[in-house]
Amino acid sequence: MPLKIAVSLDMLWACVTSTAHKVDGSWYVDALRVHEHFRGQSIGKGLMVLTQERAWEAGYRVVSLIVFADNTRAMNLYCSLGFQVVRRVDLGGNDFIRHTGGCLFLSHELNRNASRMHSHRQ
Repeated sequence: MPLKIAVSLDMLWACVTSTAHKVDGSWYVDALRVHEHFRGQSIGKGLMVLTQERAWEAGYRVVSLIVFADNTRAMNLYCSLGFQVVRRVDLGGNDFIRHTGGCLFLSHELNRNASRMHSHRQ
């Protein structure tokens, strides 16, 4: 079952849209964004942990996503959760997205123990 979460509390805006796309048989996280005023409060981490739990419950054992290579804050978050770079991908550019360095396809193999550990919202 797809997971769609949108949280909006005043200036807070966070979104995770996960669909069961068959990207290497994984649960694919399409988008994650936390409003800049609320970054650094573990909101993104909490949304990713929730996403991993839902993926596990839906029977998926791998979660994947694409991140801009120059988005070091996001890369640090994903690496801290166990994601690894699988390959570089070319999504093409546009005038609205100002990132350089291309994109990276990341994946993370889930396991039951990690899912239970993260469910306590460290």
